[in-house]
Amino acid sequence: DAELELPSGRRFRPMEVINRARGLRGPASPSAAIVGHEVVAAGESLPVPLNGFVVALPEGVVLRAGDRLRYPAVHGPRGPIHTGVAGGPLLLRDGLLALQMREEDFWGTAPPVTFSQDETGDRNLLPRLAAGLTEQGRLVLAAVDGRNLERALGMTLGGVGRLLRALGCHVATNLDGGSSKRMVVEGRALDLASTEIVSEGVATVSVRPVHTALLIFAD
Repeated sequence: DAELELPSGRRFRPMEVINRARGLRGPASPSAAIVGHEVVAAGESLPVPLNGFVVALPEGVVLRAGDRLRYPAVHGPRGPIHTGVAGGPLLLRDGLLALQMREEDFWGTAPPVTFSQDETGDRNLLPRLAAGLTEQGRLVLAAVDGRNLERALGMTLGGVGRLLRALGCHVATNLDGGSSKRMVVEGRALDLASTEIVSEGVATVSVRPVHTALLIFAD
């Protein structure tokens, strides 16, 4: 229901808005592909940009590549955002498995891709880090060890989704995996580091450093 505004001040309400969660192409009608606040393409049946969306234009509105637009955040948070961290793909929605790797561009190697690509169709058992929320708003964080043939093989993304659902989550997303999966509580590492595959004992190679972290503090 949001309105878009041109630099001239003219406002219009798009007939339809399509992002990657809804499809890979826009409608077969006059449309514009938008990334950020800039029109990057105009025409019909436009590919939906990975980091943008396509709007179906109402009659009388003509946009061209390079046009700048203003619009509000349609589904913004209920409060101010202080810090954000990227993740994906989505694992659970409304308590149901919601893994759509192709639609979210976590599949294949053709650019653009988000984070790291997966050509196996989620058949790899890997270390995983994921977060979920219960219907009561309780945050659940899961660090799944892997690459250790004695102690932990790892999980597929679908397996992590089922795990978080079993833990009571209503919605959940993957955060990261592989050697980027770490969990530290009160200064103590709880997970098994996993830069390389370990067949016996513990890892003997140095652990790849992780330079970003999601920090949670108790009141």
